Amino acid sequence: PGTGTIVSSTDSFTRWVGTEVGAGVGVRTGLTTAVCNDVDAHALGEAWLGAGRGASSMLLVAVGTGVGGGLVLGGRLWSGAHGHGGEMGHIPAPGAEGLRCGCGRYGHLEAVAAGPAIARRYSEMVGEAVDTRGVVARADADPRARQVVADAATALGRAIAGVMSVVDPDLVVIGGGVPEIGPLWWDPLLETIRAETVTLLSAVPVVPARLGTSAALLGAARLIFDATETEKR
Repeated sequence: PGTGTIVSSTDSFTRWVGTEVGAGVGVRTGLTTAVCNDVDAHALGEAWLGAGRGASSMLLVAVGTGVGGGLVLGGRLWSGAHGHGGEMGHIPAPGAEGLRCGCGRYGHLEAVAAGPAIARRYSEMVGEAVDTRGVVARADADPRARQVVADAATALGRAIAGVMSVVDPDLVVIGGGVPEIGPLWWDPLLETIRAETVTLLSAVPVVPARLGTSAALLGAARLIFDATETEKR
């Protein structure tokens, strides 16, 4: 974020490492620019105007085609020493051993908790290609589908509980497409978080994101407001 240059990428957008996004946009537009990844912007938007409004600290977890995370500490986005702060999806996770993550490593949470991971595991069970929506549609009639969804939620819940124990946030906000599955996913997620955290953290709210696809756009706007204010000083 400090240089506006992409230093790491996954299978979602290959060959971008080294691209000077901030400078490139700034030169073309003549405008003030700021750069962060999509989930960090999502976290900033939810902290500013969404589910985390008014909280001093917040963990945002986004679960869809991948698993992403963002941390807001002291009311400000925290991206870490290398821009990797909050990246939930790349925590080593039980059950992910031998499974390739989108980052190219093996054994990470994203490989068992993201939407494609749910689809892949169920497809392997039934011997046919079924996407994530198809798995959810079959859940009423097929206990294997319910179990795959629950296992993904449980893996995520364990990882969230671990981060909560380290960060001790005011609240946890969860967004993305996978949470739209509903109670089939939410119930085991919340049960796992409550079972895995210490009693002191058992009352920390774990809530759905509020802003939908607008969150990242609002977070990006907030970055510019902050950058402009800094320039004025």
